[in-house]
Amino acid sequence: MSGNSDLDGVVLPDEKLYNANPSEIKLFQEKLMQQNLLRVAELHPIYSKIIAKTNINIAHIKTFEDLNAVFPVTSKEDFISDPLNYVLKSDSSNPKEYLNWDVTYTAGTSGYPAPVFQTTYDFKAVLFAHKRMAKLRGMTASDKIFNLYPLAPYPHGGWIRPTQAAAVIGAAVVVGMSGSTTSAFPILRRFDEVVELVAYSNPTILWGVPSYVLKVLRELEEKKLTVPNLRLLNVSGEPCGPKMRSYLANIAGGLTENNVLISDSLGATELQFSLVQCPGGNLFHNPAPEITRVSVVDENGFESQDGQAGKLTVTHLNRRGTVLIRYLLGDLATMDFESCALCGWTGGSIAKHLGREGNFLKVRGQMVNSGAIMDWLQSNESIIDYKIIVSNDTVSNLDQITIELVSKDDTFLAEDRELLVVQLSDIAGLKVAVKLSESKAIWVPENGMKPKRLEDRRSDN
Repeated sequence: MSGNSDLDGVVLPDEKLYNANPSEIKLFQEKLMQQNLLRVAELHPIYSKIIAKTNINIAHIKTFEDLNAVFPVTSKEDFISDPLNYVLKSDSSNPKEYLNWDVTYTAGTSGYPAPVFQTTYDFKAVLFAHKRMAKLRGMTASDKIFNLYPLAPYPHGGWIRPTQAAAVIGAAVVVGMSGSTTSAFPILRRFDEVVELVAYSNPTILWGVPSYVLKVLRELEEKKLTVPNLRLLNVSGEPCGPKMRSYLANIAGGLTENNVLISDSLGATELQFSLVQCPGGNLFHNPAPEITRVSVVDENGFESQDGQAGKLTVTHLNRRGTVLIRYLLGDLATMDFESCALCGWTGGSIAKHLGREGNFLKVRGQMVNSGAIMDWLQSNESIIDYKIIVSNDTVSNLDQITIELVSKDDTFLAEDRELLVVQLSDIAGLKVAVKLSESKAIWVPENGMKPKRLEDRRSDN
């Protein structure tokens, strides 16, 4: 799989990743892993100490099975508690590769975001990954992308990367520039201005969080505005189930003469790119297996077989800034390393995303699966936005669950509401309250990149 150029040692030609032998891809990744471990042992503030303290012999680690047997997992809490110590020190033999190019932030457990650093070397790898993502999505240089992600209070990949993706494939881009209203500078647009700009610029692609994309589409429909060239919705940041996809496509279809496709993706700041859903199926493909191995591990920390559920894990194979090994993203999933039966991609794919770990809440002494509630709400075509709130009753101080909803037509009949209470109470295992709300009360883009779907407001939480 290698050739004569330097690039052949770190990048596979695209055609080599279609209908490939998974064992060959894994072998290529393991060679990159071995090179990365040499850098880590010398330059990584945390991992170098672990290697020395536990007497790990890097030279004996040839496979991912070897790595799993001797190297501990890194939790999100480990990383967030000391993010600067997960950044490689500069290598004096090639210092230009270690200059910081940009930094994005991932949400922290304490509410303070943690930085993920990209060096000059990493940034070019990020551009490469987004070029691959664009190819998997069917994006070309003839596209015009409208970036609907808000300008967050801190550097966030959602707002930054779509513009860079446009650059690397030669496409045009328009940025909505919604976001925080706390800026001292008059740089942001109101929602109605964003909507009018979408219609005026007539993009081929809208890119953003599904619920915000939906809000924009509904407003375009309400104002009887059209987007004649629209053909693709790129969405990420929250679940986008089949019914939500259908609803997005139906509304978008009324704004254009094109057949509008939905391209979902699963991303993480620690990755700096997203796993893109196969256009014809449900697998989420890793576009850059040369940069990161995405896998799932069991309770013992060993990689699970294809189709077996486990904890979603990231191992960086070729980075110079923030470097994470056997890092637990906090998600549960199943993997498929075989060639995709529909498109042939063989970079490793998430076969099924099973939600976040810790979806179970203890309410009134019993375990409530908030993930199951979210799945049901997400799949209900009458509900376009929602939030689950766990709080203390103001009179009895007992735990209570309230589900705030936004319906398709902003109203529910009394009998509809009663049915919702029954259905959701059955799923929760105890009675829940249902409250009708407005979209802006559930998620305001100015307050952050992603809607907060679950809030635990209990005084003892």
